[in-house]
Amino acid sequence: MKRLFAMLLTLSSLILLVSCTGREGPEVQSTPVSADIQTPTLEDQHPTVREPEEKTDETSDHQTPSPTPEYFELVKNADGYGIRQCADVTLPEHLEIPGVYKGCQVTSIESNGFSDATNVVSVELPDSIESIGESAFSPNMKKLICSGDLRLPGDLAGQLTSLVLTSGEFVDPAVHLSNLEELEIGSGVLEIGTMAFLSATNLKTVTIRNGVTKIGHQAFDQCKSLTSVTLPDSVLTIGMRAFEGCTSLQSLHIGKNVSEIGQGAFAGCDSLVGNITVASGNRNFYAKDGSLYTAKGEDLTNLLFG
Repeated sequence: MKRLFAMLLTLSSLILLVSCTGREGPEVQSTPVSADIQTPTLEDQHPTVREPEEKTDETSDHQTPSPTPEYFELVKNADGYGIRQCADVTLPEHLEIPGVYKGCQVTSIESNGFSDATNVVSVELPDSIESIGESAFSPNMKKLICSGDLRLPGDLAGQLTSLVLTSGEFVDPAVHLSNLEELEIGSGVLEIGTMAFLSATNLKTVTIRNGVTKIGHQAFDQCKSLTSVTLPDSVLTIGMRAFEGCTSLQSLHIGKNVSEIGQGAFAGCDSLVGNITVASGNRNFYAKDGSLYTAKGEDLTNLLFG
């Protein structure tokens, strides 16, 4: 009996197993996992805290600027303080001399002070400079910007090809600017003195700014390369023989406030005859067919060109 019961139990288990494996049920579809969805890593769940990188000199927001080169040395002298270049420095091509250096007013350029600065081609001087020593600059220095009151030493005057006067009165007849080609008279200059540019035979270009009131006697006498001159409205007087011997002068414009022209102002300027103009509004002179007349109609050709 027990044996029959065991057989029936085994048969029942087999029937139940067959029925479970053969039953059809709803199909379960698996949802694909997108490649864009990444499983968090351990590092994402627990991010590493990094110390900020220390900036080097190349990446620093506040770099220490290079110190300005020490170009100059002060020299105490009887008249104040002179200035010269420091040893073993390279100066810029255009050199600006300070009027005040290290709290001291600079009044002079020392002899041979910048004679070794062969790369300097132009120099700008402050109005405080009262004197320039001999051989102060290299012969390569060709352009000077300075006050008209400053007396130029002979060697410097002879090497300049360009000169800009900013103020004062240029009245030094001892200067011989034999190689000068370009000249600018600034608005701060009141007077171009007697014989100021006498025999500057290479002078080709003159620019006179509004502010100059007087062209002195023989101021441009024998400037044989000068071709054109325009006198601004500020000029009141043209001195005797101011442009005598300017044989290349081919045009002259006279401003509206010129009231006096000296005898022989254009003597020997044959190319200028018939090439003079006068600003409208001048009550003393007018030009007709390139010739100059007084307000009363007197022809000044003989007076000015004789």
